[in-house]
Amino acid sequence: MSTFRLYNALTRKVEPLEPSEQTDDGARLLRFYCCGPTVYSYAHIGNFRTFLTADLIVRTAAALGWEVNYVSNVTDVGHLTEDDTADASGEDRMAQKYLGETIDLHGGGEDLRFPHHECEIAQAEAITGKPFARHWSHTRFLQVEGKKMSKRDGNFLTLHDLTASVDNGGRSDWGAPVDPLALRLALISGHYGKPFNFTQAALKAAAKNIQRYRDADKAVQEALASNREGENNLEAPLADVYADALAAMCDDLNTPEALAAAYRGVNVILSQHRQEPLSGMAAQTAADFLNRINNLLGIVRHESPEGPSSNEDEEFAEYVESLLEQRTEARKAKDWPRADEIRAEIDALG
Repeated sequence: MSTFRLYNALTRKVEPLEPSEQTDDGARLLRFYCCGPTVYSYAHIGNFRTFLTADLIVRTAAALGWEVNYVSNVTDVGHLTEDDTADASGEDRMAQKYLGETIDLHGGGEDLRFPHHECEIAQAEAITGKPFARHWSHTRFLQVEGKKMSKRDGNFLTLHDLTASVDNGGRSDWGAPVDPLALRLALISGHYGKPFNFTQAALKAAAKNIQRYRDADKAVQEALASNREGENNLEAPLADVYADALAAMCDDLNTPEALAAAYRGVNVILSQHRQEPLSGMAAQTAADFLNRINNLLGIVRHESPEGPSSNEDEEFAEYVESLLEQRTEARKAKDWPRADEIRAEIDALG
């Protein structure tokens, strides 16, 4: 069984991630909390790099046979500024309710390390007298084309900018709509613990790589359908490749090495397919490999409904934004009945 090692910002060294509990059937139970989005606007791709790091931690733990209790918060900015009814006191609820007094792993972006995470430690440990989290993981900042993301420089990119159609607000200068799998691959191609430079060239390269995975998947599905007789000469090489990919992920989420290993596996499948059609047994081995790689890295096929957001979604979002602006103006004017009326309308919209 591989040891899952992650850099611990608390001790400033890479060390084994050690769940403190087990499930009833004896599996290790990782209690994992990661700071989630603050929903005042569309999340930018730097935010999503942090979310993907958390996702890869969950996938790697699952590949090792662990169970994961993963909790992420959603910060409602209204409660920080003007939520005078639902949560007037601004009470923190952001992990102990679900994960206990001491969490195995706490993650987030590096911008939260100070003061946000240090405040969490101070608040929680003052109450319990116990360590709040034993292992801390932070994803480093992302740049775009070598610069800090900035609307002024035109390089501030949201997921919506890249994956929506141009008619729905996608960025044509970045080739929108971009395949979400290509975006995912590009964002995880750099190590989470190092600053990452997101470029158009990297996005285009990721799209080409994703097509290779699709080509391999298509060849395998066709071979499974035909179920040809023949030898299975893929079992040993693909087993080695997957072992290399998992070992890389267990080594502080070394995604560059894991992706390189996965790509070697795809090339083995396509190379064999070009020489002669895959036998039924070889195709099943290849299918199992692609499924395991997809479970580990999420880059072979989509796991959620495809397609950009609709015009209807955009119109709804704009309408709610207008209501929020009207409510803000009503509150400034101390027109409390109108503010309450707008709030009730927003609540009714769900």
